[in-house]
Amino acid sequence: MKKPVLLTLLLLTLLLSGSVISAVWWRHPLLASPVLAPKPDAVPGDYFGMTLHNYSTTTPWPSIPFASLRTWDTAASWSDINPAPNTYVWSNLDALIDLAQKHRVDLVFTLGRTPRWASASPDTRSANGPGRCAPPADIRYWEEFLRAIAVHAGGKIKYWETWNEPQSPDSQYYCGDVLTMVQLQRRVYEIVKMIDPRAMVLTPSPVGGYGPAWMARFLAGGGGNYADIMNFHGYMAPGADAELIIGTIAKFKEIFAEHGQATKPVWDTEAGWGENAWLSDPDLQAAFLAKFYLLHWSSGVERFYWYAYDNNKWGTLWDAKNGLHKAGTAYREVHQWLQGATMTAPCALTKALWTCNLRRENGYQALVLWNSPKASAPTNRASVPEEFRQYRDLEGNLFTISSGTVPISDRPIIVETAAAF
Repeated sequence: MKKPVLLTLLLLTLLLSGSVISAVWWRHPLLASPVLAPKPDAVPGDYFGMTLHNYSTTTPWPSIPFASLRTWDTAASWSDINPAPNTYVWSNLDALIDLAQKHRVDLVFTLGRTPRWASASPDTRSANGPGRCAPPADIRYWEEFLRAIAVHAGGKIKYWETWNEPQSPDSQYYCGDVLTMVQLQRRVYEIVKMIDPRAMVLTPSPVGGYGPAWMARFLAGGGGNYADIMNFHGYMAPGADAELIIGTIAKFKEIFAEHGQATKPVWDTEAGWGENAWLSDPDLQAAFLAKFYLLHWSSGVERFYWYAYDNNKWGTLWDAKNGLHKAGTAYREVHQWLQGATMTAPCALTKALWTCNLRRENGYQALVLWNSPKASAPTNRASVPEEFRQYRDLEGNLFTISSGTVPISDRPIIVETAAAF
């Protein structure tokens, strides 16, 4: 057993006040970017987004809270709705809109998946069928669909995402060029806002190693002039530690800033640990999810959509046989930790220990603590000041702090004052 690592009262007090950002935050290379900082406001409920696939068949409405649904990978895409020229089938979209309104969540409609009849490359293979990765053969097909769906939705779709993961020449989702995407973006912005001035338009959502470079070309071509929200996907390499998301966010935010888009909100509309085979241990999945939500907010991302609640291969939080997985329970707990709380400084790595500090207006204070997965000398207990009376784990279990120390592992815990959240 390693001896407990003593976190002094002074250090914790400084962390809670946010006054040691320059002394602690900058020590780690992943955190060495001035664009990374949480919003000074309390974490809103709409920070939490979700992807739900089988909403109309086998999946009951989730028991975990979220504020927004993304329509990608549902049966409500352009190719589903507009299967032939001047032909529209609205039933799937209407069912999704009705469900969203019933449960008081908003919708992000993700454009893309060009119908084969409208495709500039109808025979090109793609993940979603022949031709669906290509831009339309005629921009008028895109414009007609935009007018039709915006009028049909009647203001019930608040957010419009121009395309899913367009980042590389061999992308399974986009096989066109960047300047064409800029033109598609411009028409979304102009047409949708003409019909619904309250609508908000997102950029496309590049991902992976090609993602930042693609976004830089898109913004250099003027794409940012036609977007209200900057957008990316935060997937990383198979098996990557959750903490590495900080570097991904920094790369995108620096590109946004370089192209004059620094003041716009930044969203991650799809991410998670990826395929379940990449991270198969349920406890590690729960820990990954908790860290991802904490570190996205810590890095200044204003909304994050998990992928996916009921997908049986990617980021599964629930299935019909087993119900809510450990990661789903961790989601529920982290939602409770964060919503309504203010993160007073970015999450900090000091030696082996990550620390995120939270406050509430009622005097509640908390620290979220976990071990760095790469630490050569990980901490297994940490001392905390006497005002911290209890801690909770990712399963919602509540423990009293009696010895002035708490157990530390790679699974985040929240150490709290007695005031309830």
